[in-house]
Amino acid sequence: MTRKLTRRKFVKSAATTGAGAAALVMGAPFVRRSRAAEPLMATSWGGMWLENMKAITDTHDPTVDWTPFSGGSGGLITQQKAVWPKLLYDFTANWDPNFRKMFNEGWLETVTESDMPNLAELPSAMLKYADDTGVYGVPMSHGAFFWGYREDMVDIEITDIEDLLHPSLKGLICANPPDMHNNLTIASMSMGVGGSETDLAPGWEFQKKLAKSGNIGRVVQTDVDLINSINLGETAVGFQGVSNWNSLKENHPIKRLNKVPGSKGMKVFYYTEGYCVFKGPRAAEAKSAVNHLISAENCGKYNAAIGQLPANLKSPVPDSAADISMTDAELKKYGFIPDWDLHSKNMDDATKYWEQEIQPLIRFG
Repeated sequence: MTRKLTRRKFVKSAATTGAGAAALVMGAPFVRRSRAAEPLMATSWGGMWLENMKAITDTHDPTVDWTPFSGGSGGLITQQKAVWPKLLYDFTANWDPNFRKMFNEGWLETVTESDMPNLAELPSAMLKYADDTGVYGVPMSHGAFFWGYREDMVDIEITDIEDLLHPSLKGLICANPPDMHNNLTIASMSMGVGGSETDLAPGWEFQKKLAKSGNIGRVVQTDVDLINSINLGETAVGFQGVSNWNSLKENHPIKRLNKVPGSKGMKVFYYTEGYCVFKGPRAAEAKSAVNHLISAENCGKYNAAIGQLPANLKSPVPDSAADISMTDAELKKYGFIPDWDLHSKNMDDATKYWEQEIQPLIRFG
């Protein structure tokens, strides 16, 4: 009998990679306030992410003014560091590569079930961004990155990384720098040509070949730009999140390379999105807003809209997340849980390498 990679199975798989369960310690009582004179300030990815978070918090007291990230989500760290202790936001959406970085700067509140009751409905094994006082990275959803393409624009069947060099793909690949997707694009390439997540040299060499080939039609900096590039037919092939592919399939025939038999590089790379509350005078109100976002109803609405697995165990799994719901056997064949700390640690070097060694070689198709 097979078992689907539901949130519970995903939790078990993630825990076996070394992300243990967090111990929750009781903290200050849950605080609800009367309507604030000013809305809370928060930031997130743009497009569907921001729109759906806004729809949820518009029903909350206080409401939230959402601002899209300027560039990638990691850019928030540089921006906040430059002005600390002044706060740019009361809380932020973010994901695996950045939770620990922000906490290590001393910026974040920790939360427990006593001051964020809906935390009890999230699986404890996924509350991995925590210390002995509580959780500082509160999960909202589990998603995944994988390769895919517009079938109406691609004449070949792409089944492995080396197919990206095919001459028929001239100008059709949408590329991204390392700080987008935490360098998983290079990790995928490396795994596909004889390297690994920890040995990226083969992946960088393949990226050089791809840059020289003329198959790259655009280099983007954000998910919205990537979606737009493929949506408009500027490019047709990319490595991106399940939410992006769900958006694109509304308008085009999309081939999702999430279950490619025999491929070592075209895997499904799982990630977690969630929220962090900044230390400040409105931290209690920000915790209340996050608690509202992660409720079973709201977590379900949000993930149904973007096509990811809800972190709240009481939320239904949407049909749009079928691409990343796998049996045990499928997970072993097609799934991959990255070492986020490793990639985050090497991000500065990867970015410099991209700028110095890859960008000068890019010959747009």
